[in-house]
Amino acid sequence: GDRGPRPYELQTALDLEQPAVSRVLARMAAAGLIARRECADDRLKPEQAPETLEVFETAQGNIVVFDGYLFDLPKGDRQRGAAARRVAAAFEARGDDFLRDLRGGFFTAIWDRKNRRVLAGRDGMGVYAAFYHWNGRQLLLSSSLDALLTQSEVSGKPNLQRITEFLSATTLSQHLHETFYADIYRLPPAHRLIVRSSGKSLDRYWNPVPVGFSWATDDELSQFESTLRRAVERCIDVGAR
Repeated sequence: GDRGPRPYELQTALDLEQPAVSRVLARMAAAGLIARRECADDRLKPEQAPETLEVFETAQGNIVVFDGYLFDLPKGDRQRGAAARRVAAAFEARGDDFLRDLRGGFFTAIWDRKNRRVLAGRDGMGVYAAFYHWNGRQLLLSSSLDALLTQSEVSGKPNLQRITEFLSATTLSQHLHETFYADIYRLPPAHRLIVRSSGKSLDRYWNPVPVGFSWATDDELSQFESTLRRAVERCIDVGAR
């Protein structure tokens, strides 16, 4: 499930009709878009930004915002910004399929300057929470509901149908994208969100049990212990929680 509010949240506002949208992202900290949640009016200084948050601009003018961690980064390439650069390189190489090769726990967004759109993605297992508000003109992305609820564009109106279904213990499988708020949505694990001025689309980029799935072979089962050991070691290596 989604983690609760963290000490700091990534919050990004994108006005898709604003020509200087890339500068809005690049100056997130200075503009107060990285908010410290200990106090609603307390703004985080750029030099105090959380270590997991990275902002990177490519030569093409694309802006990558990354919060979280990636596995298997070269040991000599783990300085601040390395993960965002990896995301940028994946987008340049694979386009809309850039999320398929990313392993770790993360919430990331890209401003695609050429096509004037935003692509956002959440890690496959849903380690990092990801929420958004879209009113047809402005997109707000955040790793916590509380951060979005402080914004004037977000009404905070309850999603009564969703709340009723929850209290009635109705199955939740069909409502992964909904929250208890009518105008705040969840980006489900292993999903990609694409937003343009003309609208938005949401699709799954990875399925742990794809069509045609078959159980592991004896050879694959024999590799279970070494695979599990590697998975644990790389989580410890990046300090994953």
